Amino acid sequence: MIFAGKPLMFAQIPSGGSPFHSEQSMEKMGRGDNDVVIMFDVDTVWKGQPVHRIKVRHERGECMPDFQIDVPVVVFAQIDPAGIYWTKLCSGNAATGEAGYDDLKTVLTSRLRFN
Repeated sequence: MIFAGKPLMFAQIPSGGSPFHSEQSMEKMGRGDNDVVIMFDVDTVWKGQPVHRIKVRHERGECMPDFQIDVPVVVFAQIDPAGIYWTKLCSGNAATGEAGYDDLKTVLTSRLRFN
């Protein structure tokens, strides 16, 4: 999935648990302990199902993306067999103010259809 939006909140998932108790897909163990879930308010989807909000997980550690609340970002997320979206620092994500953010949005818009 490729989308643009703003992070609304972060939640760390303790081992064996979920901060989103009603979200069954988030109850499943991640790739490591203490994964982080980010809730995004989505404004543009270039690839994937159209959504207004989405939860994306990432592992804590060296490859952890540096998202900031209310700072618009372009996110490249992959879905795993359990239906959970994941992203990493090296996935190609870009935030407002970073070099290439506006160019990335322009390229995505010109090359990919909107859903």
